[in-house]
Amino acid sequence: MARLRERTGCVTMIVTKEGDWYLARAEGLSIFTEAQTLDQLKANIREAVALHLGEGESEKYGLPPQPAIRIVYDFDEIV
Repeated sequence: MARLRERTGCVTMIVTKEGDWYLARAEGLSIFTEAQTLDQLKANIREAVALHLGEGESEKYGLPPQPAIRIVYDFDEIV
């Protein structure tokens, strides 16, 4: 997984849905957030990634200082 992050320079967030909540977890990192709307989830994801990788932490994971965020939706609902 670390190789994928190094090559792409991005954080991949996997989004699932449980009931009325959208859940997002980072692939290979300890980042998790949730929200009731996709718009709010996107904002929460940006904030969670920034907080987790702030102050030089991104280098520990082979990521640039402000990595791109890729969101992968893993649910059947048509939005």
